[in-house]
Amino acid sequence: MRRGIKSILVLGICLSFLTSGCIGQMAMVKKVANINLELSEDRWEREIIFVLFMWFPIYGFSALADIIVFNSLEFWTGRNPITNEPSISPVSQLRTFEVDGTSLAMRLRDDQSIDVEAIRSDGERIFLNLIRTDQGIVARDQAGRVLTRAPEANAQLARSIAAYSRL
Repeated sequence: MRRGIKSILVLGICLSFLTSGCIGQMAMVKKVANINLELSEDRWEREIIFVLFMWFPIYGFSALADIIVFNSLEFWTGRNPITNEPSISPVSQLRTFEVDGTSLAMRLRDDQSIDVEAIRSDGERIFLNLIRTDQGIVARDQAGRVLTRAPEANAQLARSIAAYSRL
C-alpha cells in the first residue's frame, strides 16, 4: 500500500513537470527576495540574510513551490495565483471548430463570457455571447440584447460552458 502511494506521488510530481510548459513569473521566489530587501537597508546585512536563506533552503523551497505548484497553475489558468496577473505566456483564448460545413469560432472574454461566431457554408454569420449567471446561461446578441436564457436546471449546457471557461 505504501509503495503504491509513493508511486502515485512520484508520478504526480513528474507529470506536473511534463505537462506545464510555462516558465511562469516565479512570483514566490520574487516574494522571498523582496522579504530579504525589506529586512535591511545595509547591503552586508542583506548578503548575510541571502546566505542564511540559501543555507536554510528558503530560496530552494520557494523555487520548488513555484515550479511544481504556482507556475503550473499559472500555465493552466492563465493567471498567476500569487500575483493574480496574467501569465507571461498567455493561454489561447480562441477555439475553432468545423462542423458539417459550418465554421465555429469561440473566444473566451475577460468577463468569462464566451463569444460564439458561426459561419455557415452559404456565408451566413451567426453571433452569440454566452455568459453564466446565478440563474443559468444567458445568450446575447452583438448589441447585448438578451436572446434567451437556459435555466440552471439545464445542467449539461451549464457544465459545457463552465468547462470551456476553464480551458
